[in-house]
Amino acid sequence: MTTTTETTDPDILMERLARLEKRISRLQVGMLLAVLLALGLAIAAWRQFSRAIVANTIFTGSVVLRGPGSSAFSNASLAADAEGNAKLVFMDAAARYRVGLGVKSDGTPALEFYDQRGKKRAWLGLTTDGEPVLELSKTTGKEVARMTPPNPSHVPDSQQSQRAQ
Repeated sequence: MTTTTETTDPDILMERLARLEKRISRLQVGMLLAVLLALGLAIAAWRQFSRAIVANTIFTGSVVLRGPGSSAFSNASLAADAEGNAKLVFMDAAARYRVGLGVKSDGTPALEFYDQRGKKRAWLGLTTDGEPVLELSKTTGKEVARMTPPNPSHVPDSQQSQRAQ
């Protein structure tokens, strides 16, 4: 049987207290190193994540979209050419253009409508001066109507006063 003796000697208590303080000091240094390591790992992970975002940005001249199971044809195309024109085109099941939305390099926008054969039949856009234009074409492609707002200098005075009201 072992007996324990109570230590009441102040020197022994001071020794024990000094050892405990060393242990606590080592624990504090260890915890500080662990926190710094975790912070370093978090920063490294954020940098990888930031690079992944930039890496997933695609710089290309065109993007073609296909619906599920439609490997034979495209449903839409977004393209930009070397002259600075950009166009979004939607196609039918036979891959013929049906609707196009674009901006030319000079900044003029246009909305185009195509018939069942893929021929442009109607065009709505703006001129470089910002004036609206609507063009309608025959199946041959020949323009049959072009509508623009009337020039105020060509409108009779009676019509100008009616428009002002």
